[in-house]
Amino acid sequence: MFLDKPTTGLDVEARAALWRAVRTLLAEGRGVLLTTHYLE
Repeated sequence: MFLDKPTTGLDVEARAALWRAVRTLLAEGRGVLLTTHYLE
């Protein structure tokens, strides 16, 4: 899955839900490519 700046414009709860979904995909052995300009 390719996600380009996936959390831009999301509120705190939606952002947390998105990261939970990404972690679930990773735990299932799926590949996720994230692009962002956040350096944290």
